[in-house]
Amino acid sequence: MNFNFKYDNLKEAIKLFDEMPMRDRDVVTWTSLIVGYAQKHFYNESLIGFQRMMMEGRSNEGIIPNGYTFSSALSACSGIQAVKQGKQIHCYVLTSGLLGSNLVVYNSLLHMYWSCGYNFYAQNLFNSVSVSGNIIAWNEMMLGYLQCGQEEEALKLFVLMVSEVVVKPDNFSYAICIDACGSLASLQQGSQIHACVLKTGFQLELIIMNALVDMYAKCGCLDSAKIVFYARPSKDRVFWTTLITALGKNGKVKEVLEMFEQMRNLKIQPDGITYLVVLSACSHGGLVEQGWQYFRSMTEDDLVPVSQKHCASMVDLLCRSGYLLQAFAFIKEMPLKPGISIWSTFLGFCRMKGNIELAQFAAEKLLELSPKNTA
Repeated sequence: MNFNFKYDNLKEAIKLFDEMPMRDRDVVTWTSLIVGYAQKHFYNESLIGFQRMMMEGRSNEGIIPNGYTFSSALSACSGIQAVKQGKQIHCYVLTSGLLGSNLVVYNSLLHMYWSCGYNFYAQNLFNSVSVSGNIIAWNEMMLGYLQCGQEEEALKLFVLMVSEVVVKPDNFSYAICIDACGSLASLQQGSQIHACVLKTGFQLELIIMNALVDMYAKCGCLDSAKIVFYARPSKDRVFWTTLITALGKNGKVKEVLEMFEQMRNLKIQPDGITYLVVLSACSHGGLVEQGWQYFRSMTEDDLVPVSQKHCASMVDLLCRSGYLLQAFAFIKEMPLKPGISIWSTFLGFCRMKGNIELAQFAAEKLLELSPKNTA
């Protein structure tokens, strides 16, 4: 079963399980089914498997979930934000006695509550169980605060962790806190954490350097962002894209295109995010011809899938430069069915430029896609 799940042969894995006599199904085989579904993102099926296991376990006392079973089922709950099932599993965990002894299960519970938006439950769980040596739990809490817009709480937790020497921060801890400083545009705190990073030896960790480049850029310190970027000898696509995005957000059109060309000259293939930043830079710089070249290069040379956002950037580029008819032609010929964002963008520019006929057409298309839209 494990082999078939690993190599995407789900039908064969399920067939093997279904053909297995009930008396031969033990916790290992049930867990293999639950884990296999969860790892392949079939979250509903994973939870159904867990429920079947628990029902069968009532008549077969030998089937008792282990930590791996619980953590996989909780992962499935996180994947589809199934907090009701997650709470039920939490009850099973309490009954099993694994909550305080199995860190993987405990961390999975924290992650599940944060993923489902039940912050209060996560906080209560964190405060009710000793996590002095559990760095993953601390990181999970800080990340949860960061992702729900409570950056200051994330930083307070970091200070508590460091000041009371509860557990030693790792590279993820620092990256999360640097991201929090970036979101708050807090250069002072970000610089202080950068200084701590230099003392720990984590300064060349890619996850931290990405966070530092982004943080300095959000604080308006592009020179510092570049210093961090060039300090790393080897740079992957994500790192290049981080700096290019930072330059784009600060309106540095020329530098965006220069860095993009450097990236390509080094044979580092851009992805959809990189191209989106480049097309946006061309739009704000009024570089119509270059924008067309990059759009063609994206689809023909780098074979990057075209998204609605890429097409919206091209419409924005053409409309900003006054080429409404060309933008309209592009919309009609684009490889995807135009979505709401594209027609909204086009409608806005048609109104701005006073083209009533095209504005009316765009409004009708927008109404077809979104009948409640009053734009």
